[in-house]
Amino acid sequence: MKNEMEAKFSKFIDNKVYDSFEQLLFDIVRSAYRSGWNDAVESCCEQNAEKSC
Repeated sequence: MKNEMEAKFSKFIDNKVYDSFEQLLFDIVRSAYRSGWNDAVESCCEQNAEKSC
Protein backbone atom coordinates (compact mmCIF):
# COMPACT_ATOMS: atom_id res chain seq x y z
CA MET A 1 0.00 0.00 0.00
CA LYS A 2 2.84 2.39 0.81
CA ASN A 3 4.43 1.80 -2.60
CA GLU A 4 1.09 2.47 -4.31
CA MET A 5 0.77 5.80 -2.51
CA GLU A 6 4.35 6.73 -3.35
CA ALA A 7 3.75 5.88 -7.01
CA LYS A 8 0.62 8.04 -7.12
CA PHE A 9 2.40 10.90 -5.36
CA SER A 10 5.34 10.65 -7.74
CA LYS A 11 2.95 10.75 -10.70
CA PHE A 12 1.29 13.83 -9.20
CA ILE A 13 4.62 15.61 -8.63
CA ASP A 14 5.68 14.94 -12.23
CA ASN A 15 2.43 16.40 -13.58
CA LYS A 16 2.31 19.80 -15.33
CA VAL A 17 -0.65 20.79 -13.15
CA TYR A 18 1.57 20.49 -10.08
CA ASP A 19 4.15 22.74 -11.73
CA SER A 20 1.47 25.33 -12.46
CA PHE A 21 0.23 25.33 -8.88
CA GLU A 22 3.77 25.48 -7.56
CA GLN A 23 4.47 28.55 -9.71
CA LEU A 24 1.18 30.15 -8.65
CA LEU A 25 1.99 29.61 -4.98
CA PHE A 26 5.46 31.10 -5.47
CA ASP A 27 3.96 34.14 -7.22
CA ILE A 28 1.47 34.68 -4.38
CA VAL A 29 4.13 34.45 -1.67
CA ARG A 30 6.49 36.72 -3.63
CA SER A 31 3.73 39.27 -4.17
CA ALA A 32 2.86 39.30 -0.47
CA TYR A 33 6.54 39.68 0.47
CA ARG A 34 7.07 42.55 -1.97
CA SER A 35 3.90 44.26 -0.78
CA GLY A 36 5.07 44.09 2.83
CA TRP A 37 8.54 45.27 1.87
CA ASN A 38 7.16 48.23 -0.08
CA ASP A 39 4.86 49.18 2.81
CA ALA A 40 7.76 49.04 5.25
CA VAL A 41 9.92 51.27 3.05
CA GLU A 42 7.06 53.70 2.56
CA SER A 43 6.40 53.81 6.29
CA CYS A 44 10.08 54.42 6.97
CA CYS A 45 10.16 57.25 4.44
CA GLU A 46 7.07 58.86 5.98
CA GLN A 47 8.60 58.72 9.47
CA ASN A 48 11.92 60.09 8.26
CA ALA A 49 10.77 62.61 5.67
CA GLU A 50 13.96 64.64 5.97
CA LYS A 51 16.15 61.63 5.15
CA SER A 52 16.36 60.04 1.73
CA CYS A 53 15.15 56.44 1.43
